[in-house]
Order: sequence, then C-alpha cells, then structure tokens
Amino acid sequence: MVYGETRSGQPFVPTQIMEIYLLRVLFEAQGSFLQSYEAMDRIFDLIGDAFTDADYETIGDGVLRWKNNILFARFHLAEEGLIRPFGDAPHGHWELTEAGMEEAYNVWVDAKAA
Repeated sequence: MVYGETRSGQPFVPTQIMEIYLLRVLFEAQGSFLQSYEAMDRIFDLIGDAFTDADYETIGDGVLRWKNNILFARFHLAEEGLIRPFGDAPHGHWELTEAGMEEAYNVWVDAKAA
C-alpha cells in the first residue's frame, strides 16, 4: 500500500488509492449504481485492514479521513468523466460512465490478466 502523510507526518491512505478502489467497487456493481454508503462499505471491506490511525481521525466537519478521501476520489473521478456527476444521478447514487467502465476494466481486469 502506498501511503500519504498528514501535516504531522502520520501515514494515511490517500485519495489516489481510494480512486482505484472506487472504480473497482463500482465496476463490480456491473454497470449499476451503488449508494454512497455501500461503495464506502465495500472499499472498507477491501482495504480497511490497511487503514492507519490517521485514517480514523476526524477532519473538517467531523468526517473520518478515510471517508472524506473517498468523497474526494468520487469528485475527482466525476471531473474526469468516469463517474456520473452530481445532478446527473439521484442523490447518493454513484455510477460509472461508459468511460469509467472502460477505465475500471483496464485497471482491474487487464491488470489481472497480465
């Protein structure tokens, strides 16, 4: 696992890693949507063992750092056109676009075949 560092030097799982796993859990939903909490739960099931103490710290408005990083991952993927943007899907529904399905396939399926 690649870790980022907090201002105080504590390791945490960065947004870039969350993006990769968000692509995976949405891809595994087979083109359907997931509720935001379902996506977060699935990511936690996949990599929660790698979370550090810093990932469990609350930041901003009292949100756990790991959840906040998933929210930022979702935002970045939407900006890249890989997840349906806010307003294009019902509130709390996260869904890959066609480009997102292709990217997830390239990251997860092709990587396993190599």
